[in-house]
Amino acid sequence: MTGAAPPAASDPVRPPSPTASASDKQLARRSFIPRLPRVFSSPFLKAVEVDGESLLNKQDKEMSSPFSLNSTDAAILRSLFPHTIDTAFVRLEPSDSAPAAAAAGAAAGGVKGSSKPLRIGVVLSGGQAAGGHNVICGVYDFIVRIHPDSALYGFLGGPHGVYSGEYKLLTKDIIDTYRNMGGFDMIKSGRHKIETDEQKQASLEVCKKLNLDGLVVIGGDDSNTNAAILAEYFQAHGSSTRVIGCPKTIDGDLKNFFVEISFGFDTACRTYSCSIGNLMMQTLTQRDVYQFVRLMGRSASLLTLECSLRCHPNMTFVGEEVQAKKQSLKELVAMTADLVETRAKLGKLYGVILLPEGLIEFIPEVGVLIQEINSIVAAGEFDKKKLTAASREVLEMLPAHTQQQLLLDRDPHGNVQVALIHTEQLLLELTTEELKRRGFQHPFNGRCTYLGYEGRSGFPSSFDATYCYALGNVAGALIHNGVTSCMAVLKGMSCSSEVEEWVPAGVPLTRMMNLESRKGKDNVPVIKKFLVDIDRPLFKAFQQVREAWKVLDLYLVPGPMQLSSSQLEKPYTLTGPPPMEVLLPAAAAAAASSQQQLQKGCRLYFELLQQLQQLRSPLQQQREAAAIEAPQQLQQQGVVLQQGPVVEISAAEKVQQLQQMFPKSANAKGFCCQLGKGNPKKNKVGIVLVGEAAPGMANVLLGVMEKVKAAGGELFGVLDGKKLISLSSIENEIKMQKNLNAFPLLGRTVLDEMQLVAPGGILNNNCPVDVLIILGGTLAGSAALSEWISEKGEKCKVINVGGASDFCMQDPCLLLQQLEQVQQQQQQRQQMVCFTNTNTNNFNVAKAQTSLRDASGAAGLGFDTQTKAAAELVGNLMTDSNSAAKYFYFCLVGGGRGAEAEVAMQTHPNIVILSALSANLTPMEVAKKIAEDVAARTAKGKNFGVLLMNEDFFITNKPLRAVAAALSMNGGNAAALSGEEAAVFKSLPQTYQENLIEIFKTKGSFPKKAASFPILNCLAAMVGDLVKSEKAAGRFKGSFSPICFNLCEQVRGSIPSAYDCSLGYTMGLASGSLAVSDLLHSLPSAAVVITESVFSVSSISPLVVPLSCAAIACGLALKPKDAAAAAAASGSVAAAVAAGAFDVHLETPTQAAAAAAVSSKVQQQFLLQDKYLNSGPLQFSQQQGAAEADRRCSYFLSARE
Repeated sequence: MTGAAPPAASDPVRPPSPTASASDKQLARRSFIPRLPRVFSSPFLKAVEVDGESLLNKQDKEMSSPFSLNSTDAAILRSLFPHTIDTAFVRLEPSDSAPAAAAAGAAAGGVKGSSKPLRIGVVLSGGQAAGGHNVICGVYDFIVRIHPDSALYGFLGGPHGVYSGEYKLLTKDIIDTYRNMGGFDMIKSGRHKIETDEQKQASLEVCKKLNLDGLVVIGGDDSNTNAAILAEYFQAHGSSTRVIGCPKTIDGDLKNFFVEISFGFDTACRTYSCSIGNLMMQTLTQRDVYQFVRLMGRSASLLTLECSLRCHPNMTFVGEEVQAKKQSLKELVAMTADLVETRAKLGKLYGVILLPEGLIEFIPEVGVLIQEINSIVAAGEFDKKKLTAASREVLEMLPAHTQQQLLLDRDPHGNVQVALIHTEQLLLELTTEELKRRGFQHPFNGRCTYLGYEGRSGFPSSFDATYCYALGNVAGALIHNGVTSCMAVLKGMSCSSEVEEWVPAGVPLTRMMNLESRKGKDNVPVIKKFLVDIDRPLFKAFQQVREAWKVLDLYLVPGPMQLSSSQLEKPYTLTGPPPMEVLLPAAAAAAASSQQQLQKGCRLYFELLQQLQQLRSPLQQQREAAAIEAPQQLQQQGVVLQQGPVVEISAAEKVQQLQQMFPKSANAKGFCCQLGKGNPKKNKVGIVLVGEAAPGMANVLLGVMEKVKAAGGELFGVLDGKKLISLSSIENEIKMQKNLNAFPLLGRTVLDEMQLVAPGGILNNNCPVDVLIILGGTLAGSAALSEWISEKGEKCKVINVGGASDFCMQDPCLLLQQLEQVQQQQQQRQQMVCFTNTNTNNFNVAKAQTSLRDASGAAGLGFDTQTKAAAELVGNLMTDSNSAAKYFYFCLVGGGRGAEAEVAMQTHPNIVILSALSANLTPMEVAKKIAEDVAARTAKGKNFGVLLMNEDFFITNKPLRAVAAALSMNGGNAAALSGEEAAVFKSLPQTYQENLIEIFKTKGSFPKKAASFPILNCLAAMVGDLVKSEKAAGRFKGSFSPICFNLCEQVRGSIPSAYDCSLGYTMGLASGSLAVSDLLHSLPSAAVVITESVFSVSSISPLVVPLSCAAIACGLALKPKDAAAAAAASGSVAAAVAAGAFDVHLETPTQAAAAAAVSSKVQQQFLLQDKYLNSGPLQFSQQQGAAEADRRCSYFLSARE
């Protein structure tokens, strides 16, 4: 059997305590020892002057564009850098003795006693990039090797720390704490510039005071330009402090013939590509959504192009191509609409589109507009009348939110902050309008995702960790040899993965400069940015395959970065494009040119997977090959459910509610069940996905298939979106989805259960199967479906697996309509059917009830994966926030009830909004609480922090629910709101009032569209307004700059953790066993959930419960009889709502545990201590079984061990 049990797993690692200062992955990652180029094995190095051409190789010339200055600009540059313009290229080579300058005055204790201690300062400048700490560690290790009394000083907060004299001595303990860690929080960063003569002189005096031999500037093109200016000033004033730069930027635009790549780029690409791959599998599962994904990269589209080559999206916009071809905004919109129409003709109403955040600047007419705005703002206040007529017309055609974003405060360079312009939203809105204009006849749904700061402060990839550590050693060696005004580089990386063969060198900073206009000034020296060259191999390779990618779904899923890899995997931007057979295999190219093949729609993707191994990433292939751990008894052949002793579980007072809500199915007799050998039935079993897929669902399908096939039955699914058909022909494809993301093979059938029986639904006319398994959905929805099937006299039984266990996801209108048709029936006792792997005589009724209510919490499928994946991204963002120290990051996470608390216990954010404790609070009350916490931090000088909130906040918050439900029922008529609903509505900012009306103006839109409301942004805006008022009154000191991150969608499609793989497979085996069992004759329906949900997979026990009983047990409660009667008698759903005919109980065990875990005491610790943890990316061992490298308990499951 597929799930043959592997060797027994070792005990899982426990989660961190609330007072921990590092996660176990952080502790482990610190022990990684990067290799160094062979030259550093020599006790001494010498800097040998060389011709720059000698440092180049063929790859340098193929991948980078040549650069030269005209004679006029060269003369200007020489006049600006008279003392350093002739700095030579140098290569570091082995030497038998210390450099002459370093040997002079050598103190005892150095290597061979021949080198004096070195005193060096380091500064981090600009935005964060993974690996910066390793540069510092490399400098430290080098100078301590030279002499143990050497000293390293870190300037705090960026260049400002240099000229203000704010620094700290970096000791071994500090250095060791930050080895291989992301972010810049060791000494923090800043975007200040050392520009004025006063700042330069102050910097010189600080360096003189510290007696520094050198200053290492770690930054991007502007920061290294600043390093060149400082080196020139120091040389002109006879300073002995040498200035060396190191190439940092995740954008990848600090690259040329001599700088092969900037650090941080590789890590960012791997982080973003993981998210993009997840989104692709979600999109392939949903099949009715276009994902518009914006990536970082203000001036260069290198990140976007690299991620495109790694993931194969349907469309990628490259800003440099847009500029070169002078493509207008209208043309880009037309191209997007063309893609949508072309794919619709192939039956595909979904796709993935990538674009760089700087795209808007490359659009000719918008670029001109931005330049004019920058010039006007540089001279004073913005006035639209100062724009040219053409630019004014462009500005006025843009949506109001884009106009506002274009006018936000400029960055320190005087540029528009493109990271704050939602170009993806702009493109989506304009595409929607264009499709309407064209008369597009299909639904068009778009979602927007911004992949930003979470990619720049995570654990550095092995490549970045190694590269940066070597860069630090190079910088230290250059200073040791008296070299100044150079950038530390490593040559030969593009040609060799053998670190020992890399060549350390120094490249003159002035040799990379050109002259630009900045802040209204001409002839400003700046290191030239490297942009995507559309005539170079990388873009040419992309150009060859993009037309095929538009119509095919050759989605590649890299998965989370694996830190244990023994090989240094390097980015294509460094090595050149992958072989064409990787980007577009011959069989796929042939399919792209065959209309017959293309008409197969999404099925073509899975047919190609059968043939082409290269359509799977190495991690996908590894996960598919891994065994699954599951309870032994469930895996045995011929095992079925057998009747055991009767167990009475429902309280008598619940029976009336059962009869009212589910009159046809409320009277089923129940009994305890046990596993045993029997005669499985050859049933026809159908399986459909309702709502969103959760990690591990592919394994549910696998488990069901194995049990149904072993019984001689037949499995059915929806492959064409229209009807249930046999899946016997795709058994191998089902096996290929083992342990993998989302549920792309069958895809999502409907959003809620009752759509299955609506006109045009697959069950509208008849139910062609004996058993229908609902994946996802809700217990209430599945119970209602079972009731409908029973009403029609159909024999089909309904089983729900992985459904939401509370009524927050259920449409209150539909429930109340059911109440209007209540039939009074004789009260009868109701029992629960269950089975465990243990002795049924010891069955614990209370534990079963707890398990039912927690099916939407920690016991739910996908909770473990989603919270772990979210914890990595939140950890990255916390490190980033702590590095820049000027932003408050508001993060939205998902995974189920209590997910925000689980992620909080794994990461320790400053503010946690617990949904369970906020259920009865108005949004304004929540905003005031956040504002108080923000004020507490800013009072301590901490103008930064991280807030965490669950995506379920909206649907579990009763005041917001009431407003949305009322709008959904009255057609979006806000004027009809009254009382508390009206007050809550009016408390929201105007923009968000309009959003509410737009989202919930149609009946049935709540709660289906609840996720569309930007609750995080709304609360951030409300907090901003409160802070502004307090500041005006003189009661708030500090600054509040919020940035919002919705992390839910990109983690929902994650490769499942080992635990969720096992959980999904176990649930599949259990539901499959039930589907072929005689017991279904005694049940109208059933839910399969998990009891004894602990991290020890062998202890997992499935629980089978009649759906109607499960729904009542999980939260639905009718109000007193008179209220229900009054509502029913009125014949009006609206009157029923007003009468309060029913209520939703929101409490789940995980939420209760969350409130206890993230107590007010713990929250106070989190608020001000900043003991941020990063759990790192999800890791998978190459060994079989659940004893994975990531056997780390979730907090709530570990509490049950």
